[in-house]
Amino acid sequence: MKFDDKFEASELASAARNGVSAADEPKVDWGLDLCGTDKNATESVVELRADEIRPGIFSLRDDANWDSASYKRLMNDIRLQGRNCVPISVRELPTDFPGGYEIITGHRRHRACLELGLSVRAIVCVRSDQDAIRDMITENASRKSLAPIENGRLLKKALAENIWPSNREAERHVGFGYSQIGKLVKLASLPQEVIEAFPSPIQIQTNWGKRLADAVARDPEGITRRALEIFRDRKLKKAADVFEALAPATQGADSASKHVITIEENGQFRAEIEVDLRTSSSQIIVRIVRGAIELAELESGLRKMLFGVYQPVRAA
Repeated sequence: MKFDDKFEASELASAARNGVSAADEPKVDWGLDLCGTDKNATESVVELRADEIRPGIFSLRDDANWDSASYKRLMNDIRLQGRNCVPISVRELPTDFPGGYEIITGHRRHRACLELGLSVRAIVCVRSDQDAIRDMITENASRKSLAPIENGRLLKKALAENIWPSNREAERHVGFGYSQIGKLVKLASLPQEVIEAFPSPIQIQTNWGKRLADAVARDPEGITRRALEIFRDRKLKKAADVFEALAPATQGADSASKHVITIEENGQFRAEIEVDLRTSSSQIIVRIVRGAIELAELESGLRKMLFGVYQPVRAA
């Protein structure tokens, strides 16, 4: 991070406190330049009114953040210092919003300053949407300050708006591997009823995404019903208990008797092929998301695979 002369070295200890949450985000690379190597960036720190800065279009912070202990510690540090010691990074809004700025990184610091009635120390950067998302993900990944579902929402939105056309392309620009991107997008794609069944969405773990998504694909009505029951009862206080209730682990014997192939597109479940290994004449079960393919096309394709001849099906 390149600070101007106004950002004294003696402030780094305070910066380390209110730039991150010590409990949840133990490591911060203070050499990180939030404005990258963009020569068009204004690298000096400026003071901006909190109310002239709006959240970034790709910021998908869950409301649960604002009640978290880490956010309260952050706000208390900023209150004691009288300012955010670590500047946020912003970009100027288009001419349709004259005089305004949009946050690239530092949503929690901005929110704290806004609630405390303080001005915000910021670095003004020139950033495209793609670069803004990359910076947001990179900074938050280094601080571990975004929950998995928040990263998933950000990535899902970026993919939907074609910032990157595929998970593989996104992998080239952000600090997540291909499989991890798929897991995160799965979390963000879960039905709202499933997400609300957990004590807090930010407690949902990355590795739970596939099992939950598979459970939804197999029995959408059943898992929705269970999720609503858990939400109403509120007897399960731990996120891990909710996870097990919604997507029970497959028993070892059952797991060994089946081979399952999952077919996805951009991290979204599309179909599943399940091979029953318990008998010599194994059955193969194919499950396809409704609407993914026309039934007539499916039947014709199966006929071609089974009999080697394409047989178009006449409409009844």
